[in-house]
Amino acid sequence: MNGNCPQLVSEVLQAISNGTILEHLNNNVELKSSWKQEHGHKVSAFANKLGVDRAWIVLGISDDGIPLGCDQKWAKQTEEIVSQRFNEKLDPFQSCRFIHTCELNGSTFVILV
Repeated sequence: MNGNCPQLVSEVLQAISNGTILEHLNNNVELKSSWKQEHGHKVSAFANKLGVDRAWIVLGISDDGIPLGCDQKWAKQTEEIVSQRFNEKLDPFQSCRFIHTCELNGSTFVILV
């Protein structure tokens, strides 16, 4: 990792695995248990944050970095909801580079970059 700022999906997953993916230690990471419409504002703010090359919102993880054990079905539904929200309310090309669905130790995450 580059300082405390993950730059690659693999670095985010490694930090989750290590238990070091804490918001207060990473100025470009937000951890969310699930997607809520108001998180769109966070995506927009991250997209416009100065000095941050890449920002991450990780869904399916608690605020203290503990995976919630979400499954693939949850991830697929969440990815569809997030994509739909971006298309409705935000410019998806400016606000989110891509959406990843990743699995680690039996927990599935949706990672917004």
